[in-house]
Amino acid sequence: MLEAIGAGSAPRVGSRDWADIWEDSAELANVKDTISQMRSSRQAAAKE
Repeated sequence: MLEAIGAGSAPRVGSRDWADIWEDSAELANVKDTISQMRSSRQAAAKE
């Protein structure tokens, strides 16, 4: 399990660790966009 998440004996993929890879990923950008849309939607609903 630890090897799968990069917390084992080699926590890096090449010269980068999983946090660096996640921070630069399109998936994270998509998650942030989804959260932003959800927040905007809820804020608009609260004003009604």
